[in-house]
Amino acid sequence: MKNIFVLLLCASFSNFANAGYDGGTVKRVYTTASGWTYFGLADKSPAGTCSNWGEHFKFDSTTPGGKNMFAIILAAKASGKTINVWYGESTKAGSDQSSGCTGEYLSTLQNVGIK
Repeated sequence: MKNIFVLLLCASFSNFANAGYDGGTVKRVYTTASGWTYFGLADKSPAGTCSNWGEHFKFDSTTPGGKNMFAIILAAKASGKTINVWYGESTKAGSDQSSGCTGEYLSTLQNVGIK
């Protein structure tokens, strides 16, 4: 039992190794017909992200959690409120659309909150 606890503890730390946290106002948001939503924060590229024409994050907005995150993002965009984002870091961090950042490499949103 102790070995299982140690294994689960190590696995949970590995999830945090590629996690980022930042906040700001939503600059642009769009959704594709397949249900993927993309958005970026105004005036900066958060650490560990890449920028594809101003988008930094992506998530599946067809899931129950994705629908909730989409609602918060839209409310923040409409009201100009600041959001907090937690995300998996991009493997193309620091790049933009001219140097390799495409929708595939955007940081995957994990959680979002509104201030």
